[in-house]
Amino acid sequence: MRNLFFALMLLGHHSLAGSYDVNKPVMLQGVITKLEFRNPHSVLTLDVGSANGAVTSWRVEIGGPNAMATIGLDKTFLELGKSYSIEVCPALDGSNQAAGHKLTLADGRTFDLSDKWGMK
Repeated sequence: MRNLFFALMLLGHHSLAGSYDVNKPVMLQGVITKLEFRNPHSVLTLDVGSANGAVTSWRVEIGGPNAMATIGLDKTFLELGKSYSIEVCPALDGSNQAAGHKLTLADGRTFDLSDKWGMK
């Protein structure tokens, strides 16, 4: 019974390549307007401005709380209303959803999120 439980858990977890285009990462720069640290994946909403002044909200999945803590990111590190640059793998369906790949801070520090998705 225990093995069946773990098999069902694995089936419920999607692969990154099944939902996101890992071969065409893009850089987004915007303001975090919402942050949900939860399992299995945390989610941040990033409002990205364009040259014409339009703002597009992106839903970006990152690792769960424990995975993020191992690289020095916790729910107190990222600030709502602050601008961040994040390289993402966009959704295959063309929606404004993505998987976070690399986070870059204004001071130049980077956080590699790719190993949390098995992208290395």
